[in-house]
Amino acid sequence: MVGPGIDARHPLTATRVVTVTAWRTRNEDLATRTARGGAVRLAQRVTALDNELGDVTERITDLARRGPAAALLHQPGIGPVVAAVALTAWSHPGRVRIEAAFAGLAGVGPIPASSGNTVRHSIME
Repeated sequence: MVGPGIDARHPLTATRVVTVTAWRTRNEDLATRTARGGAVRLAQRVTALDNELGDVTERITDLARRGPAAALLHQPGIGPVVAAVALTAWSHPGRVRIEAAFAGLAGVGPIPASSGNTVRHSIME
């Protein structure tokens, strides 16, 4: 257990973030008070970033539904962020003319990994 009452062995859950955010200042030694204050500030920041992420995701979803990426949203496994990234990478008709171009765009195109008399390919990373 860390001084302020956080067991770092357990995952940080939304419930724990809410609990830490609600912590009040106590009459404790300087080290514990400092650790507790830092934990509260970090929990508040996590909450703020989580709210901001929700807002941005909402805007991306709205844009994806209104734009040319709307058809992608009906495909299994494709959400608003993936649809927006695919649309941005695609950019214009003719950008992806053949399967190899699509594989390169997706980062899974084969690259030569030959050595001596052995000819083989690996996937781009």
